[in-house]
Amino acid sequence: GTDPFATRDNDFVQKLPVVKEIRRKARSPVRSESRPRKPIRVAIHEEMTTTYDEKSRVSTSTIEGTMHVMSCVALKGEPFNITLKDPEKHLETFSEDPAFVDDVTDFMAESFNLKEGDYAFRVGIPQESAADTVPIASYACNSTLRPSPIIASVDVKHAGRFIRAAIKIRCNPKNRISLRKVAILLAVPPEVNGEKVIMSRKGGIWDPMKRIIIWSVSEMKPAATLELQTQFEFNSEKDENSKDLRSLPHFPLLIRADANKDQLSSIEVEANVSEKSSSLVQMTLAQSYRIFYRKV
Repeated sequence: GTDPFATRDNDFVQKLPVVKEIRRKARSPVRSESRPRKPIRVAIHEEMTTTYDEKSRVSTSTIEGTMHVMSCVALKGEPFNITLKDPEKHLETFSEDPAFVDDVTDFMAESFNLKEGDYAFRVGIPQESAADTVPIASYACNSTLRPSPIIASVDVKHAGRFIRAAIKIRCNPKNRISLRKVAILLAVPPEVNGEKVIMSRKGGIWDPMKRIIIWSVSEMKPAATLELQTQFEFNSEKDENSKDLRSLPHFPLLIRADANKDQLSSIEVEANVSEKSSSLVQMTLAQSYRIFYRKV
């Protein structure tokens, strides 16, 4: 049948959240308080997609990330350095953007105390560039990084002419921050009547075109648990009289959530300028991630 989540990017994936800045002191080769400070704002955004197949009981996950620099007048025309360190060896693939970035890892390894798997880049933003953000690199993480920010289950039970689907979502107690803008999408199978659904929690929206129910939760703190009960009527007596557990209607589930001021990987970023530069560096780092949890 049609995948109820096939159009998620168009319908449910919004622009990246606005993230607050985390100020960090960046090292500069020359320590002179008389030199002006060059503001370098770096943004790291990561996305984790997890799919759990109930039939095979197999879970697969991928984590991908991007790194950008916020452009400003002070950065244009004067190259600067970005170093990326991977202390826990989370990176599997890494690709810099050649339009603005040169890989200088081999030349700067000793100067920046780089280890195997670390990177150094020279970033140059042309004076004529009108872009608000400049892409630095994209990357994918390996299987050693498999966090579980949330876990979820859908318990389906047959009760006469009704079918009940109970959703339970729990945030990992080890999460460092709350998950926000949590969207929960339950796909409703054709055997049941979605128009007459009864829900335990207010705010659920039934979409008859996509046959999904959508709930929105503003925040889920670490260790928080959310339970949603739904009850449907069967569309026919044939479905109602089915006693075979294997033939119970299937309710796929998709959860999307955002997090700010945190990231999934342990990669570290620093900014530096050359010794000949007339400026020092004031770097700020904005971190965010988004999770897609899919139970099929």
